[in-house]
Amino acid sequence: MPSDIGSQAPTAPLPARHPMFYTQPAALDPTRHGVYRFKPITDLSFARATNCIPLLAGEFAIAQRDYPIVFTKGKVSPVAVVGVRDQQNLFIDAAGRWVTGTYIPSYVRRYPFAFVQLPEPGKFALCIDEASGCLTTGEGQPLFENDQPTALIQSAMKFCGEFQQDYARTQAFCDAIQQAGLLVERRMQIKGPQGQEMALDGFAMIDEAKFNALPGETILQWRQHGWLGLIYAHLMSSNNWRLLGSMTLGVART
Repeated sequence: MPSDIGSQAPTAPLPARHPMFYTQPAALDPTRHGVYRFKPITDLSFARATNCIPLLAGEFAIAQRDYPIVFTKGKVSPVAVVGVRDQQNLFIDAAGRWVTGTYIPSYVRRYPFAFVQLPEPGKFALCIDEASGCLTTGEGQPLFENDQPTALIQSAMKFCGEFQQDYARTQAFCDAIQQAGLLVERRMQIKGPQGQEMALDGFAMIDEAKFNALPGETILQWRQHGWLGLIYAHLMSSNNWRLLGSMTLGVART
């Protein structure tokens, strides 16, 4: 996947609406960022004020162990539900640490880096959120040496490139299930052990009966694309609603 760091990057227009978590993204460039060093993020509080995290197809198998996987309405995309209440991520503690033993989605792990589409088709610029607190003139790893990206930046480019490729595969899957009419809007009622009730709506799930009624030819094509496993992981992830409800109501995770 072609990407760019250099003279084109500073003039590359960034989207008017920034992706979730990114408040001041800027294309990495040795002229602008050559004086800075990178201090890795240890506090994940930036991901606290949300109850869902974007998810990629390649993450379904592991994410379904910990989270309900659902789909957004409108432009269909998969998300891991991390909270029932609005702007509440139950998987980040007071110190900004993700709950031990649970999967951290790659959307969180790639921060503060991201790829942004350049005007030239198929070409991207590697960006960094300058408001992340990772840029420093003191301790940390250099971003550039002799105007060339260091191993740190090369690693970020590799991670973001793989992310972008899986994103394309994910969107192809989402387009297919939407066109097949499998998605239905759902409202989840969550009940606590003492009878407490909460509800979450505004999302879609795959209707299992509609999926089972698909023609054999379609099933064969989807199996060749590797999409059947994604559907089964999505359906199995529904078992996590009870856990999410217990965490919301203060019941200890077991």
